[in-house]
Amino acid sequence: MHPRPIVIWGLLAIGLMLIPGPACAAQDDRGAAAVVYRAKVIHLNEKGKFLVWDLKGGEIDAETSSKLSRESVTHLASDGDNLWAAGKSKLFSWSPKERSWKKLADFEGGGEELAALVGLGGSPLLVFPSKVKDPVERRTFKVPMLKGQVRTNSLRILAVHATDSMLWIGTGYGEWGGHLVGLNRRTGEWLQYYDALHYVTGITQAAPGEVTVSWSMSHIGANTLIRIHKLDGMPKTTYPELDSKYYQRISYSPFDKTLYGVENTDVVSIREGKPSKIAKLDGKVFEREPRALGVSPGVAVLLPIDQKTLIIVPNHGVPWRMTDGKLTRLPMR
Repeated sequence: MHPRPIVIWGLLAIGLMLIPGPACAAQDDRGAAAVVYRAKVIHLNEKGKFLVWDLKGGEIDAETSSKLSRESVTHLASDGDNLWAAGKSKLFSWSPKERSWKKLADFEGGGEELAALVGLGGSPLLVFPSKVKDPVERRTFKVPMLKGQVRTNSLRILAVHATDSMLWIGTGYGEWGGHLVGLNRRTGEWLQYYDALHYVTGITQAAPGEVTVSWSMSHIGANTLIRIHKLDGMPKTTYPELDSKYYQRISYSPFDKTLYGVENTDVVSIREGKPSKIAKLDGKVFEREPRALGVSPGVAVLLPIDQKTLIIVPNHGVPWRMTDGKLTRLPMR
């Protein structure tokens, strides 16, 4: 059991957390996203504007940027071969032949805001706080009761990741811990793993049959750790907890077989749970979360695209391209 300092504002935060609203509060604002699609890096910023760059050279593709931006959308996903976008109530797929968006489906959230759009098995999933919807097969997977200090069936989503067969969701409730939640799309089975203190800040896959997860915490002081989880959600390997550190995003690069992360404001490589600094980010990349529920990542996406090359997407502002430890901002024109 982790010791917890008893402070007045911490007790007030408990009261705020028990109000049903906060489960969705962190998802009300539009966030940034970036994907790799057919030799392009496609970025949807927090204002709903698309920017597209060539994957290798990094030059901006102004024509594709303009064509993508014709629809008002809030979420973006790709599996490399398909590109999807979602707005308030419509799901679109991109037609590379016609170079335009086509409506794939209408959807409704039952009063909930869409939290994430994920590609899994060649088709999209819509993630809401209390359910996951498959708009193509018209299936709905209701979130089960999550067991922990905060018992809820509403996800406070901090990270999502899709593998070949599973949708993984990371949640967090500040110093009251968080869950790693998995959904098997084929069977509809849910699984969960709970940490009583840390919350999930990043999920990635480095090897078949497992996922790598960063668990972090910031309250009186920051601490963080890396766990490797089996596909039933249970830990396979837990690396030592690191004091005064905070992993806010992680991503495994298959190009150089390296686990990368953003630790506080540094880009790092991670080996056996420990970070090694590669570069330092400037700008606003470490943000306070609302309602004293921890620290919200200022980096939205960490996207490996080649050996020792990453695209780093902040919640606000222009993405970086990092190659061999050198950071440059992607061009705007």
